[in-house]
Amino acid sequence: MIHKTPLGILIVGTLLSSVPVLSQPHSAHPPAPSSVPSSVSSSSPSSATVSLRWRELSPGVQITRHEIIRPDSILRSAVTLVRFDPKKFRFTPVQGSDVGTARSDIRQLTNAVGGVAGINANFFDPTGAPLGLIVKSGKTINRPHRSGNTLTALLVERNGRWEILHRSELQNGGLQEGSYTTALQAGPRLIANGAAVKSLDSQDASRRSGVAIQRDGSIIFFATLLRFPGATLPEIQEMLLSYDIQDAINFDGGGSSQLFVNLASEGKEETLISGGDLIPVALVAVRK
Repeated sequence: MIHKTPLGILIVGTLLSSVPVLSQPHSAHPPAPSSVPSSVSSSSPSSATVSLRWRELSPGVQITRHEIIRPDSILRSAVTLVRFDPKKFRFTPVQGSDVGTARSDIRQLTNAVGGVAGINANFFDPTGAPLGLIVKSGKTINRPHRSGNTLTALLVERNGRWEILHRSELQNGGLQEGSYTTALQAGPRLIANGAAVKSLDSQDASRRSGVAIQRDGSIIFFATLLRFPGATLPEIQEMLLSYDIQDAINFDGGGSSQLFVNLASEGKEETLISGGDLIPVALVAVRK
């Protein structure tokens, strides 16, 4: 949300704990001895990123954990990424009102539509009302937010293809209302056409979450595991570029950041990164 939020809470299930990592701050989930990084990159002297191998959870779903390393700190930030094959999944907004309340948690919102995974989406105001555009099945649920420096990006599905666009596409007529079947508004835009968006305001480390689109069209949900030390937006950008990302959008952060993967129907335990806030909107991956 736009104002400060309480500290988030982390619950990590068996699926996440078995993702290979180089170091693990919780001794209950030790690192896999055989894990090795697939790449290490650094675009600035302040941090480096370690990309680890994807692991298949289920047909069309893969997971990995990414570490952000700061040479001047013993603390490392970890980010969970979940990748989906869009040929096997559809993605739909789910609101708290769909489960009979203004706001809810990511587990309840995901389970409400039989989803495999869900991530928090829109920012919201102090009353809990979502901010920015929400379009579901071609119907506009919430009108676009047209001012400010935060809600500048749109995640849009049109003609069966997912895109991340700047808000100006609405203002200059390039994106006509009714031309898209699904849309969510958040921001800022992190990656555009394979390059990091410059001049992002926030250099503060916080919990982060969002959605990225790889060049092959795969959809990635990402969320940091802990509020502290968290990650800056430039660190998230650097991380995403190591995954061949074409476009990426930042969703609400802080206590709102939360990610859920539920494969209980396939006999597997859940992965949950919970937040300190209830949220009004989630983006949920549902198997086709």
